[in-house]
Amino acid sequence: MYLSTQIRIQNRESKLSTINNLTQQWITFIAMVAENGELADIWSEGLKGTNLPTGKEVRFRALAGSYFLVLQGFYLQQIDDRLDPRIWTGLRMVW
Repeated sequence: MYLSTQIRIQNRESKLSTINNLTQQWITFIAMVAENGELADIWSEGLKGTNLPTGKEVRFRALAGSYFLVLQGFYLQQIDDRLDPRIWTGLRMVW
């Protein structure tokens, strides 16, 4: 009985830790784009499919890569049933 309780508590704490880490990555990404006007412009132009000059295209690809890595982390947690469905629903509404 004690062991099963400890395992449940450890699993819950592990889920919370993972979600906190992913949420922090998401916040960091959003803040980076929101606080830097040039990155915000690059992100917006790239999402519109605008032909970007080489330097801006590289920055857009780096931003997109970071964005998708964070979303991939959330997705992998979701398919492993380690993510609260409310968080997943909220994220899907933002994309």
